[in-house]
Amino acid sequence: MPTRAEVAASRALRFLVDRFASRYARRAADRGIHRRSDQCLRALARIYARFELPRSVEILEALRVNDPRQWVDAPTLECRGCWHGYTLRLDLADYFQRWAYFLSRYHEVPLQVLLRKALHPGDVFVDGGANIGLVALVAASRVGRSGRVLAFEPNPTAHERLRWHVQRNRIVSIQPLPLGLSDSEESLLLQVPGRDNIGAGTFC
Repeated sequence: MPTRAEVAASRALRFLVDRFASRYARRAADRGIHRRSDQCLRALARIYARFELPRSVEILEALRVNDPRQWVDAPTLECRGCWHGYTLRLDLADYFQRWAYFLSRYHEVPLQVLLRKALHPGDVFVDGGANIGLVALVAASRVGRSGRVLAFEPNPTAHERLRWHVQRNRIVSIQPLPLGLSDSEESLLLQVPGRDNIGAGTFC
């Protein structure tokens, strides 16, 4: 539960964003979002979104978080996940990692709500396409040290980041596996279409 100070801060942020963000974001969309003032507004919107306040996704979209052309040379940054407290290292050039950074969580709320209700300490969870581990981390926070999370990820780039998350957060329940799941044992070529979404790989 948020503290009184956090609630007060969130209300102040909501007032500022409602008053200024929509008008300012339209100007930013016309010229790009590389000025210092634009960066400050994105930082403000990120704090706002962390509190799950109304219109947070709409505001981030207005600031072109969903526009890959604005993030080609974006850095890799770290933040703390708001649902489990683990440290995340996220490449802002990647579409879904970028959203995870600005939301401080995996973007699909219904899936996370389901996992929080369905998983209990000691359970075993299989993540058939773990990517960098955003879902596996949620599962690990539920099954605890006595449970297991089998995280399958054949993409070497994504698997390396998955392992980083496991090691950085000292999670003993996640077992990263550099494999894809299939109904037969064979070697296949993995194709990844582009840098904007390393989780979009397919076997051929």
